[in-house]
Amino acid sequence: MLQQIKEMVIKKNLEKTLMPYGIQIVHFIPGRLRVKLHDWKNREGLLVSLITDLRMDKSVASVHFTKETGTALIHYDHSSVNEETVQRWVGLFKKYA
Repeated sequence: MLQQIKEMVIKKNLEKTLMPYGIQIVHFIPGRLRVKLHDWKNREGLLVSLITDLRMDKSVASVHFTKETGTALIHYDHSSVNEETVQRWVGLFKKYA
């Protein structure tokens, strides 16, 4: 139960922080996050940099981008995610938004 609450807090923090940058959380379950930014389809250079930076994060297992939908699917180790991890991710999304 505590883990579920932690995951909901992470999701709400991400949604609130990323919304001003036009980044939408499309799907969220523990260990899996799908985000969307319509403009990513047309900014491949920035996208490659974002994916590279996310893949270097120790909590991230994989990142896959679907150009047709403009979404990135991020698999991560939910047991190691904390507020510091979320802030790191938010910083990366802001940098490339």
